[in-house]
Amino acid sequence: KANPVLKDVRVRQALAYSVNVDEVPTLLGGSGLPARGWIPPDLLVPEIRPRSSLYQPEKARRLLAQAGYKGGKKFPTLKLFFNSGERHQLLMERAAYSWKSELGIQVELNPMEWKMLTARLRVSPPDMYRYAWAAVYPDPLFFLEIFMRGNPNNFGAWSDSAFDALVAKLVETPIEKRDAVFWKNVERAQAILIDTNPALIPFYHYIRSALISPQVTGLSFDWRGVV
Repeated sequence: KANPVLKDVRVRQALAYSVNVDEVPTLLGGSGLPARGWIPPDLLVPEIRPRSSLYQPEKARRLLAQAGYKGGKKFPTLKLFFNSGERHQLLMERAAYSWKSELGIQVELNPMEWKMLTARLRVSPPDMYRYAWAAVYPDPLFFLEIFMRGNPNNFGAWSDSAFDALVAKLVETPIEKRDAVFWKNVERAQAILIDTNPALIPFYHYIRSALISPQVTGLSFDWRGVV
């Protein structure tokens, strides 16, 4: 059952705008790319400009006050579940600290094994949870379709009729007809997902690091970073 306070879009926007994902590389020792969106940038065309940071703490506080929780007063403690691990613990602790210091919101952290977390999500999703998504093929729609109404991976049952209509139209577009309008609509759908009516807060994209001798030439990497 969804936490009633999270049904207010202003609350979800406040949570999204109060986390500075540019801190991720420092926390992870340079092994993560701060997310400017939910879709990995390598799956977008160059014409789509990189999004600016969502980090706007003053706006976040203003939105929370408009929702009736100025300074976090009378705001219930939220429960955040995530799969255990040092990296995840660091990130979730930092997020909880940001929500407390910027908004006055208390967040209870609940680490658990991955199998237990995924089982919990399918039966009784918590207030918030950490999750990751990786493409099996290089297509931005793979990252959008999972948030359509009725998708089994849309654990929080988030829905937005404008988003559904937009993604449905995108899915029907043949690959050979993906023009500027198509890519503009991809960005519009992503904006709904993370900004206009947030379903999630993108933290970072996985990256691969490799130490390559200057004597080695001719290497090429595919979209997954595999040689």
